[in-house]
Amino acid sequence: MAESMLTRMARNPGTKAASALLAVAAWFWVQSQEVDTASVRVALAWRLPDKLVSVTSLPTSAALEVRGSRAAVRRAQRDRPQVLVDLTSEGPGTLDVHLDGYEVSGLPPAVEVGRYRPETLTVRLDEEVLRNVRVDGSWVGEPARGHAIQSAVVQPDVAKIRGARELVSEIDVVNTMPIDVTGWTETRTVPALLDLPRGITVVGEWQGSAQVEVINLLSEITLADVPVRLWNHEVGWRPAEGQETVAITLRGPTRALQEVGTERIVLWVEMPENPRGDSLEAVFEGSDLPRTTIGLRDPRIEIVHAPP
Repeated sequence: MAESMLTRMARNPGTKAASALLAVAAWFWVQSQEVDTASVRVALAWRLPDKLVSVTSLPTSAALEVRGSRAAVRRAQRDRPQVLVDLTSEGPGTLDVHLDGYEVSGLPPAVEVGRYRPETLTVRLDEEVLRNVRVDGSWVGEPARGHAIQSAVVQPDVAKIRGARELVSEIDVVNTMPIDVTGWTETRTVPALLDLPRGITVVGEWQGSAQVEVINLLSEITLADVPVRLWNHEVGWRPAEGQETVAITLRGPTRALQEVGTERIVLWVEMPENPRGDSLEAVFEGSDLPRTTIGLRDPRIEIVHAPP
């Protein structure tokens, strides 16, 4: 039985192949004849009058409804048709541009054009002017603790810009793109780029750099006669002769250090509750007993050197 079925399937191979091809052709024909409606993205190319520019950015595309066979619609979507918007006969001012008044190129012949979305575009034209403006450096972030940005000097410090008179007349200064100064501790010179407002371009090539000056806000002072005080001590204990005062070096903001004096800072030595022996040694670091504490409450100021 199986052999007879295989035998029947093997008969007339040419006829069976022709039938398959006919079915495929019929399917493609149906697809090509079926009417479809779809939205196609149309590229907009603008032609403006001499010496006039748009005050705002011109749109680069619009949506166009088309109708035709499914194959033609797919081709239209793939080929990206274009509309040339010719405004060369217009003058300065605000214009309402109706897109349906311009011819669409690049559409298959069998495709019917419908409505645009949006149907009307508003364009404002103004005279194109040039102007020299100052260039200032800008930065973001915070330098390392105890440091600040003094200035960002740009070279060249002038750029020639181009744009609509309405926009250019309001610009006196153009900033650089922000320079990240996070963690900086020293002055650096880095490449700089212009941060141009929308609708403004630079004339020619502007290649600049910015010297960002970093200043150190910290300074050091040494207090030579900081008094020593004993805390939680028994009667009879006192600093050894000649050690009633110590020298301490502090580092911190200059203004804060200017307010620090020996009358406002004391070295406290915490004595054990039951001290033993004839003498005890107070070590500023690396020792638990006795412990020493600087009587300083400003977190911005650190101790650089204290008595060993």
